[in-house]
Amino acid sequence: MSDQLYTVLGVLVAIAAGLWAWHHWHYRSFWLVIGFPITAISIRASWRKVALGCNLTKKRQRFWFTTVPGLVASTGVVRVRRKWQRIAVDTKPFM
Repeated sequence: MSDQLYTVLGVLVAIAAGLWAWHHWHYRSFWLVIGFPITAISIRASWRKVALGCNLTKKRQRFWFTTVPGLVASTGVVRVRRKWQRIAVDTKPFM
């Protein structure tokens, strides 16, 4: 292995040891600087799934451009009509 790889591994081990020591000896500041932002970002990213699982979403009507199969032509080709339809969409509440 090259010296450069040992240097990178040494730096990573030193950072991990420093983070562990910070977490161990001063948990409050570690939580405010590292823990809380990570938790807030993960909750914000998964809010739609959480709201859907807890039945907090509402059904709202939206217009959507859809394709509706029409009648079968005499040649056997299916004609497809496109039209605007109102569909129900789950919307998340404001966080």
